[in-house]
Amino acid sequence: MLKLKKTLTPEQQHVSDIFKRLCMAYGVNKNAGLERHLSLSNSFCTNTINRGSIPFQLIHQTSLAKNLSFDYLLNGTLHEGTRDFDVIKDGLLKGLSVLAMNGFIKGDTHNSDVLRKLADIQLEYINKEIELKKTTTD
Repeated sequence: MLKLKKTLTPEQQHVSDIFKRLCMAYGVNKNAGLERHLSLSNSFCTNTINRGSIPFQLIHQTSLAKNLSFDYLLNGTLHEGTRDFDVIKDGLLKGLSVLAMNGFIKGDTHNSDVLRKLADIQLEYINKEIELKKTTTD
């Protein structure tokens, strides 16, 4: 019997893409290999994809363990020559993700766009403060 591939929602596809990047980071080919390598339950990846739930803790763990950008693991964004603001934004995104995981941020925190927008707002204020400091010290 031919097994048809299930069409994923955009949220599920995003999570599936995250797992592809996590697999590449650990040098495994399939989600089952990632589950074995990280001692996760056999259905962890499938269940997470089906829920469309972003595995922030796993992204954070992999980012630290493999020295990879959190933004790359989350969104697939590669930075050519990392700038200071990219590093700051990545740090903000990690911090917001941890706060969301622990219930300190309410709302649609499973949506990475929401956390990215929050990081952008914070980064904008940081940039304004830096510019303000420059003008007052010049």
